[in-house]
Order: sequence, then C-alpha cells, then structure tokens
Amino acid sequence: MELSSSTVKGIEAASSSSLSDESYAALVTAVYQCALGLVDQFAVEAIKGDHVILKESFAGLLSLLMEAAKCDSDLDGISGVLEDHKMSHDRVQVFTEAYKEHKVNLRANLGRVCSTLPHMVDVNWRLDYHIKNNHLERVNKPVYLIDLKSAEDGGGAQFACTQEQLQDLVSKLRDATKNLERCSDNN
Repeated sequence: MELSSSTVKGIEAASSSSLSDESYAALVTAVYQCALGLVDQFAVEAIKGDHVILKESFAGLLSLLMEAAKCDSDLDGISGVLEDHKMSHDRVQVFTEAYKEHKVNLRANLGRVCSTLPHMVDVNWRLDYHIKNNHLERVNKPVYLIDLKSAEDGGGAQFACTQEQLQDLVSKLRDATKNLERCSDNN
C-alpha cells in the first residue's frame, strides 16, 4: 500500500498525544461514516479538540481507509502501517475493528464510485468503397465503418478505418483475449 506524504502526515497527527483517546474514537467513527456516505466531511467539526489536527488526521485516516479498501488489505497490513507511524496499540485496535466491521460495505461503495469503460455488447459494420474525394480525383479504396454498441444507454462509438487498420485492430483484440485467458488460467 503506497501512501502519500500528506496521508502519512495525517496518520502521524492521529497518533499524536495532542488528540485524546475519546476524540480519536469519535474521529474514527466520523471517518467510517464519511467513507460509507452516512455523513459528510464536516462531521469532524463536532469533535472536541484542535481542529487543525482533527482535519489533518481525518484526511489521513480517510485516505488510508480508502486505499486499504481498494487494495483489499487485511487487518495485519493495516495494523503494520499504523504501527509504523507510531500509533498506539489501542488506537490501532479501534481502527482495525471498525475496518473489519465495515470492509464489505466500503468495498461495495468503491465499486459503485469507480469509473470504468463501457461494456461493449455488439458491433455493426459496413463496407464502403470510396471512388473519389475532395482532394483526389481517384481514390478507389475500401473503407470500413464500424459501430460499437455499449450496454449503457445504447451508446457506443463509430469510426472509419482502412483494411490494414481493421486487421491491426482485430489482431490487437485477439492478443488481448489471449492475455485475458492466460490471466484467468493462472488464477
């Protein structure tokens, strides 16, 4: 798990003694509620303590939480990261217990948030033969018009290509299919 310097700084702020154990527990609750979409990031303002440290800690712990959920980290991995940044065993325990309780919901929320490419469901094509164009009197070349249909809203993409470009596209798709098959065979 790679963490940015601002995330590390936030974790270390949460580890500091300037934040009471009671405030830390409330902060962890606010972090998990924000990550699950139950409250907004302004919930940290209701916690008693130095607001600069609270906000920095909130940002660091939230970043750690989202990275851990994204990587499907186990409790030992998270504990190790927190302990490496001088967090006490009790505070590590509070954070990891909440992670264990909410991990499934966090990963489900991440799955809904991420942006993915559209799922292609159909392809239509047409062969046109260009005899001439605005620049040349004689072209005499075939052009393939490809229409890709996606599952989302019936959208997709349309493009024109030559026979060589179409052959290149088909070979790249075959390579991608072979690589996917290799990956699925290895798992």
